[in-house]
Amino acid sequence: MNSLQNDIDQAFTDHLKNKDKLTNSVEDNWIFFKDTILNSVNKHVPQKTISGKQDVPWMNHTIKRLIRKRQRRYNTAKNYDTSENWKKYRKARDIVKQTMTEAHDKYIRGILNEDSTNEEQKKPTMGKKFWQYIKSRKKDTVNISTLKNSSGTEVIDSKGKAAILNEQYDSVFTDEDMNTMPSLGNSNIEDIEILRVTENGVTKLLKKLDTSKAIGPDMIPTRILKEAADQISPFLTYIFNQTLTSGTVPSDWKLANIYNYKLRVDINLNI
Repeated sequence: MNSLQNDIDQAFTDHLKNKDKLTNSVEDNWIFFKDTILNSVNKHVPQKTISGKQDVPWMNHTIKRLIRKRQRRYNTAKNYDTSENWKKYRKARDIVKQTMTEAHDKYIRGILNEDSTNEEQKKPTMGKKFWQYIKSRKKDTVNISTLKNSSGTEVIDSKGKAAILNEQYDSVFTDEDMNTMPSLGNSNIEDIEILRVTENGVTKLLKKLDTSKAIGPDMIPTRILKEAADQISPFLTYIFNQTLTSGTVPSDWKLANIYNYKLRVDINLNI
């Protein structure tokens, strides 16, 4: 983490000292800010690619060994193309399938809770672990039912559902005619003083970030913002003040991840 903090601190310090770069737009400064953090993360944070092919809780060493054996049988059959080799491959394939099924069933029985201490009355019940398993096996993690687009066609993929919901949200906003806006006249209240964001305030807020929260569309990890708050806050403070002065914000700040949740509301009517 120290190396990452030093890299970020050096990059932002050099940028703030360069007077030519300070004339950049809010968008340009934000892109530099984001790219600096993401490049430092890629450089200093260890990454590991995990294959999803065998990423199941019931996978064990025995099954992995059988899978490797099955692959060897397949390679031999494909290279030499004899009936005997293909027969051996099919046998190895069937063994893997049977072993996987047995291991899966054993895992399911293991995560079922028992609702009684009496051996004769014990019955399997679906507890927390069971529902976690069900949720992990869902292909679509967003619990949204099938939607219909404007032409009446049913949409089942996540991207299509997001597009339909976005159109719906956009349709409820009214485009005002700015040419016919009423005049409020002159106000007797004094104009508010120029707002200035302070570095101490930005640092304080960054250090209070909840690292368990998911990242936003900018893909900047919350933990990095918190751990490198002292190094990030000077340049981020400059961007905040630049947005107040120019009246513009980076395009990333206009984006949000929107999820549609179904809420169950119980209404009791006393008539």
